[in-house]
Amino acid sequence: MSFTCSKTTQLADNPDEICCNVNDVEYRVLFVPSVEKLPEEWSYLSNLGSTFVQKPYLRALEAAPPTDMKFGYLLFFKGKKMIGLSCLQTTIFKASSSLNDADPNASVFKKIGEATKKQIAKTIEVPLLIGGNTLVTGENAYYFLEEEIAESDWIKLWKEGLEHGQRSLKRYGTPTTGFFLKDFFEDKEQVHAENLGKGFINVSAQPNMIFHLRKEWETYDDYLAAMTSKYRKRARSASRKGEAMERRQMDEKLIEAFNDRIHELYEFVATNAGFNLFILHPNYFLELKRELGNRLEMTGYFVDNQLVGFNTLIYSHDDLDAHFVGYDPHYNKTVKVYMNMLYDMIRRAIEVKAKDLIFARTAMEIKSSAGAVGYPMSFFLKSNNWFINSIGKSIYNLLEPEAEWVARSPFGKEN
Repeated sequence: MSFTCSKTTQLADNPDEICCNVNDVEYRVLFVPSVEKLPEEWSYLSNLGSTFVQKPYLRALEAAPPTDMKFGYLLFFKGKKMIGLSCLQTTIFKASSSLNDADPNASVFKKIGEATKKQIAKTIEVPLLIGGNTLVTGENAYYFLEEEIAESDWIKLWKEGLEHGQRSLKRYGTPTTGFFLKDFFEDKEQVHAENLGKGFINVSAQPNMIFHLRKEWETYDDYLAAMTSKYRKRARSASRKGEAMERRQMDEKLIEAFNDRIHELYEFVATNAGFNLFILHPNYFLELKRELGNRLEMTGYFVDNQLVGFNTLIYSHDDLDAHFVGYDPHYNKTVKVYMNMLYDMIRRAIEVKAKDLIFARTAMEIKSSAGAVGYPMSFFLKSNNWFINSIGKSIYNLLEPEAEWVARSPFGKEN
């Protein structure tokens, strides 16, 4: 049967709701402008999805949003039953402010390339509607009941919802002129491309680094024993250097006491990245702890009572998401803050018997040396301006930093 969502109609009595038809099945799509206005159906369905589509996380994000970010939510119904949901974000993509300072030690040719990037970036400023969450890596844009709607159908329905969300947000005072849909695993690219339809551009993203835990690992020592001698020595060497640090579990009071320092450490890392779509709100971690409670673990790393680093872990069903980290680059050299954080997160994942530890993107080679595997990801882009849309992929490829890394495996071929 053909896709007939062209029959989409606005319900006269509620401008936030539309009715549309996919393969001769009628659905309703409801737009909601804030988490506090979400109906109870959202709580039930979102609990089947990741932590990042559930109300506590969404409340924290709305309470401490990145600069220029606004929010919206889509609920999908078949009859009276809610069968899907989607989170929306908006931001003003300012390419020039998203690029960080070039490496002063770069070659002449690389410096010329960076200067060219900056000149082009000055001309690009686009208000974007984001299908997904720019603060996390992975498929956290939506959740649909697979027993109620086929994958190809819900993608078409989601697209209708995105366009309805764009119109609704404009009515609420937040107009956007482009779409940024993220993140999709490589094996889902084709089905999304086919069902999103014309105009959406598929672009590659840096891989999602996922650490798969083995059932036979009962302790951290079991993990070390699975390594080759070379990588086991490296892990133990980093741990010895890390003994100079005191680990503290940071509750709400401790996070509040060190709030400014936490944000400073986060910015050390964020401004080192080649490209940033956002900078976190200074109170983001404090609001996260208030809302998520024990589902968020923040570990602080102290040297002589000075906070020199932190990591965050978020529980999501059987998985642990390694959220943001921050560290002082000076101490990173002397006590291996970052490597110790990676190994500590692995230790914690083994202790709680997690299925996977989601390390997300960035620092791919280092994460792979600890045992994470890189899974290619992609985005979909679309601009309402046909000219920008025609050159969108070229612009993205120019601004996105090249991911130059070598995949490692600490376990050897025999494992």
